[in-house]
Amino acid sequence: MFRDAAHTDTGPEIFQQILKDSYAGWTGFHTCLPESLPQHDLCFAEVHKGNRYRQIEIDIDLSRATPVPTEVAHHDPYTRRPVHIAAVEGHGTANTRDYGWEYLMRNVPVHRLPVTFLAVENDPSAFPPEMFSFRCTGTPTSITCRNSLGDYLTYTPNT
Repeated sequence: MFRDAAHTDTGPEIFQQILKDSYAGWTGFHTCLPESLPQHDLCFAEVHKGNRYRQIEIDIDLSRATPVPTEVAHHDPYTRRPVHIAAVEGHGTANTRDYGWEYLMRNVPVHRLPVTFLAVENDPSAFPPEMFSFRCTGTPTSITCRNSLGDYLTYTPNT
């Protein structure tokens, strides 16, 4: 896949090949976004194989003749079995631990529900909304936030 000569592959094409080679049989959402660093793409995937799910984040340096992919964050496979989430901000149930639920619980404007909330602390253009934009509904004492991929948290804020 990677060549010593000048390459013409784009970040999405390289990421697609990485997914095909390293995660054969896994399917689902994937995308690449340009980074603020020139000739770098940050690629995200949330893929599944049967009832096992995995998030993948890879930076691809396109500035070299041979593109260099680097794993940004390691995420272990998980099932969507409900998991208990307990934090200073609140407690509830989610179907994955791969999100910063504490950040979401701390920042959702509970008195303005329903609301769409982008659960990122940094530049929002660097994160795919399919994964990080959550529609939050409910009441100030029982809130459910869900993204378009089916990841969710139902929680009670601590007051």
